Parts: sequence; C-alpha cells; structure tokens
Amino acid sequence: MIPPELYRNQQTYQQLAQALSLGLRRQIWVAVCDNRYWRDRLIDRLAEQHPQTTTEEHALITITLNPDNPELNPLLAISQWLKAHQQNVNPHKPPTFALVGIEHLTLQSSQQQRRFLKHLKFIADAYVPKMDFNLLLWLPRPWMNSIMESVPAFWQWRTGLFEFQGEPTPVKLYDLPKPERFFPAQDQQFFDRYFHTSEQQILASPTNIGSEEEAWNLSQQYRSAIHEGDTSVVTLELAIESYQQLFEYLPTGDRRLGDLYNDIGNFTWLLARQETDRTTKQQHLQQSIEYYQQALATVTESPDAEFYAMVQNNLGAVYSDLAYTQGNVAPLQQAVQAYEAALQHRSPETDTLRYVSTQNNLGTVYWHLAQQENAAQHLQGAISCYKSALSYLSKTDEPSNWAMMQNNLGTAYLNLSQHQDPVSCLQVAIAAYNAALEFRTPETNPVGCASTHNNLGTSYWQLSVYVTEDSGQWQNILDKAIASYEVALSLYHLLNQEQPAIAVDFDVLETLNNKGLIHYQLATEIVSPLESDDKIQHLQDAIKAHSLSLSKQVEDTPAYEDSLSYLIGGVRTLYEQGGIVAQNQALSEVPSYLLPKILPRL
Repeated sequence: MIPPELYRNQQTYQQLAQALSLGLRRQIWVAVCDNRYWRDRLIDRLAEQHPQTTTEEHALITITLNPDNPELNPLLAISQWLKAHQQNVNPHKPPTFALVGIEHLTLQSSQQQRRFLKHLKFIADAYVPKMDFNLLLWLPRPWMNSIMESVPAFWQWRTGLFEFQGEPTPVKLYDLPKPERFFPAQDQQFFDRYFHTSEQQILASPTNIGSEEEAWNLSQQYRSAIHEGDTSVVTLELAIESYQQLFEYLPTGDRRLGDLYNDIGNFTWLLARQETDRTTKQQHLQQSIEYYQQALATVTESPDAEFYAMVQNNLGAVYSDLAYTQGNVAPLQQAVQAYEAALQHRSPETDTLRYVSTQNNLGTVYWHLAQQENAAQHLQGAISCYKSALSYLSKTDEPSNWAMMQNNLGTAYLNLSQHQDPVSCLQVAIAAYNAALEFRTPETNPVGCASTHNNLGTSYWQLSVYVTEDSGQWQNILDKAIASYEVALSLYHLLNQEQPAIAVDFDVLETLNNKGLIHYQLATEIVSPLESDDKIQHLQDAIKAHSLSLSKQVEDTPAYEDSLSYLIGGVRTLYEQGGIVAQNQALSEVPSYLLPKILPRL
C-alpha cells in the first residue's frame, strides 16, 4: 500500500529524492509540508535510501532545531554534529543536513524568530560560497512565506523548492487533551476533595498557648475550620504555627504524631497551591513532602493500611505539583513510587473508589511523564492504570466516574497514536470517547460532554489521515469530526451565557480553526468525492469558522497570524473554485475590519 502522503505527492517526492542522489555540493533545498506527520513519514522514507552517516554517499542527516536554545543557529547545530562525528566525515562525499522543527518557532517570541532569520541571512551573505555540505529545510507554508519576505537573500540561494500537498497538522502534541482528575464522591479524606475558601473564622492566636492541652485544642479548632472550607492563607499559616507548637509538647513515639504530620502536610500543600511566587511555592511543596515523610516514619512494621495509603497518595499528589512547579521529571518519578506504594495498601474490593482514584492519579502522572520522555512506554502505563480503574467501576452505580475514566482512556490512546499504531489507537480512542458520551450528556454534564466531543472530533480528524484511499470513508470520518466539534462549540456557547460563565477545558479558538480546516480539506483534497457546489459550501463554512476565531483573538500573535493565513487561503481557493461571485459572497460575511488585512494578500 502506498502511504497517502506519497500517493498524493509521488512526483514531488521523486524529484526531491533524485536531487539528494546527485552528489551536488552547496545546495539549499526547501521542502514545504504543512502536515508534520506526513513530513516525518517522508523523512523516514528518504532515510531508507540515504544513510544517516557521512561515510556513505548521499548521506542525509536530520538536525532538529531546539526552540528552547536561545541561539537558534542552524550552523552551530551542524557544526556540533560534525565535530561529534569528525572521524566519520568524508570530505569527498558532501552530506545533506535536513533541518526540522522550524515550525516550533511559531510559539516563540518575535525576538527569537528574528534571531533565527538573522542566522539565515548570515548563511546567505557569508557562508554559502564556502559551504561544504547541503541544506534541506523542512518548512510549513507560513514560514516559507516569512523567509521569502524577510530574508530574500537566503531565498535567492535556494536550488530547489519541493511543495507537498497536505493540510496543517490536525493537532499539535502539546495541544492534545489532558486526563481529568478523579474525585470520589464518598471520600472523606481531605485531599481527595477540592478545597474552596469560605468565610474566615476568628480563632485564638497560637502565641498564647501555655500547655499541651491548649495546643491540642487550638490545633483541632484550626483543623475543623479548614475542613469546613476556610482555606484562607491566614488560617493556613496560623494552623501550621499551632501544629508546630503542639509538636513541642509531644514526645517521640506519640501515637498522634502520624495523623498530625499528615494534617500539617495537607495545610502546607494547600498553602502552596495558593502561592503565586514560584520559589515560595516550591519551598511550601518541599516542606509538605517532609511532613508526609515524617508521617510515614511513624508507621510501625504492621502499618495501618488506610493511613499508609492515604499519606502515600497525598505524597504522590505533592510530587506531581512539584514537578509542574520545577519543570522537572524527577518528582514525577517519585510520584509514581508513592502512588504504587498507596495501591499496595488499597484494596479494590473494600476501598474501591479510593483505589480507582489512586489508579487515575498514577495514570495521569504517566501521561505527564510521556510528555517528557519515553512517550509510548509511559502512555502504555497510563492506559494500564485507566483500564485497571475501569475494571472496578460500574457504569450502573458510578456512571459519571465511569464516563470520566473512559474519557481519560481515550485521551491516552489519542496521545499514543502520535507514536505507534495510529489507526488502531485512534479507533480505540474513538470507542472510549463514544462510551463516555453515553453518560456525559448536555443535560447531566455539559462541561464534560463538550470536552469529550472536542476530543472525539480531534480523534476523527487524525484518523482521516489514514483512510484517504477510500474517499467515502474519508468523507464520513471528516463529517463526524465536524459534527463533534459543532456539539462542543454549541455547548461552549450555552455555558458561556451562564451567569457567571462556566469555563470549558479546551481551546475554543483552536476548535474553531480545526473545524474550518476540515471544511477546507473536504473542498480541496484530491480524494474528496464532493460535487463543485458542495465544495464551495465547505469553503464558505471554513471562512466563517476562521473569521469567528479571528474575531476573538489578539492581533499580532502567532495564533492570530495562523488563523489569518487559513482565512486568506480559504478566500483565495474559493475564488479559484467559484469565481469572483462566490468570493465576494464569502467576503461579505467577513468582519469589515479584517478586509484591509486580507485583500492585499489575495
């Protein structure tokens, strides 16, 4: 079976492969492909013909631009590669360096983007005449336009332009949905519930304590106030102070110490969650971890299973928060250990909801680990956790929790589809999301229903990439993607009209753009079986979606420029397919303030 991206771009691919095989020197080739999955498939196909080593002829070396590196210098990255492999470099066989990752610069500051363009200008002005290798730049179309306009000197040096058909990547990995958190309805443990701030209670100051009894009574008053909802910073700080004074009265080995250390760990964690300064937040989280570890240190050789599991579960949650605060993987790995320890002491038969909650927490940690390293392995770990949780949930007795866990399972498979077995993973994701929607209805859970429909639309869109050989199936899948996105957007509109407005957990503007891009695909893809009038209607729908997205965005941002490019592409294509009358009809529905930005670029 010919891969779909090669089926539609076979001639362009063959031209690029031939250029790489000619053994030329000082070549700058530009390959334009908006779909990163297809681009990666093309690169893999080229790598089969061109070895990743300079000892062979026509070597093709892939260099990934790191947007977090402030230098953003292609020459520096190539130089470092050559230095590391200098013993294998054959000066008589010029390698080609394929530069990928340029699309990530869209999310960087304008200063970073200008720095990269400045490096390209230096290559054009000073380096090309003596360049002893070839460059192959993989670019999305907006960046091709940017380089043409901003660095014409570099653009003039290009020796080949290879434009591959394909729509922008349906969804970026960092835009994929995240798992949802599980809150057992019957769980009385403090940190298994969300906290909220209620009216602050007036309690005695810990500075006036004169005995163990006074210290104990005051600490328990603060504990009760916090459990009733008073989680103000002042109350938490005074509660911590009262507990610290109580510790001065209690001897080592006091049986109350374990519970008290767990309490103060909870209070310190709550304090961290309300802190905005990153350094102070991190200090609170570290202190909370120390308190939980002290609570565990009080456990005897035959620990109380419920207490031990509770503290380990809390410890795992704080490590997860610490990982987010630090931007570090190590606390996530410690969270895994804590949650696994909790599961060893939580029976799924006798403590079902807490067991399910911890499995979900562990699965979510694996999901976050997958965003940092060993993606496929960690996503498989998340899937295992969600499946284990589902095996102990009854959709009859716990319909909302069962549906939420199905949603999380779908999310894990949707993420996994980016790394392996995309068709089978997406099919499982779609089945899981549809299962969740049995109980996530607009009436019972409008927020969850909107979120799951948004995820379902993305899954259908991703699946459409792999069924292009069957035009009917391809159209049907994209129609389902549009329908799912429309439900999500309709529910968002209703929730946004509530007083106060109820938030959803997905990017509505991105969903609008995704819907517009699917309409554009249905109108323009070679595989599309639609008649001319239907294609024109899809183009008009695409223009409406992108116009609405633009009307809610801030100008001069990367997202705004992307949306504007989509809109202009739709208007231009509408003119090509329907003539000036169809184009004018579409422009009449575009907000008037956008016309000065659109017309000069048509």
